[in-house]
Amino acid sequence: DGLENKYKVALDETNFRILKNKKVVDRLISHNIQNRDVKQVIESYPSQSADDRILLSELENPRPLGAQTSKKPLIEEIDAGTVKTVKNETNSSRTVVPLAEPAPYVPDPTKVAISQAATKKPESKLFREPAVGRAKQLIGEFHLPDCISSSEITLDVGEDRILLEARKKGYLLDVFVDYRIDESKVEARFDTTTKILQVTMPVLAA
Repeated sequence: DGLENKYKVALDETNFRILKNKKVVDRLISHNIQNRDVKQVIESYPSQSADDRILLSELENPRPLGAQTSKKPLIEEIDAGTVKTVKNETNSSRTVVPLAEPAPYVPDPTKVAISQAATKKPESKLFREPAVGRAKQLIGEFHLPDCISSSEITLDVGEDRILLEARKKGYLLDVFVDYRIDESKVEARFDTTTKILQVTMPVLAA
């Protein structure tokens, strides 16, 4: 409207193009805008809209201070009774949607095989040397027929505990012995032909 009034032209308001990623085309030309009264600007419009006429009537007949307008205020105080009524209405209008039944659980075969590691205990034998007198070392033999190499086996020897595990093949052995083992000098060797893991465990003095 300002351009039409200033340059006395009629702009087509139905055919226009929105500029994307740019504010102007060509170069900007400086314009001087006169700060005039709003009422005078609206009265100068050749065609006034309904909102313009409402605003113009409000400017011509201003409401006295404290007079209530027809518009609802943005913030309104309500009492406790109204709050309770609103809460009851909100609760009563809720719709309970039944939950869909969950799909049947299908376990992962790999995880099942790992979780069943404790169900298969390998055959084992434990010898002491010498057979009479104070024991100097323990020799353990563990038969693991499903293992191919020593990389599949995890062995952890503590002071009085032997923990042997081969999760992918389903082996687990956890035993305690009546000797104090020198865990720093434990040696283990896996024979790929006989599938026997031999563990030599020196014994500390009592």
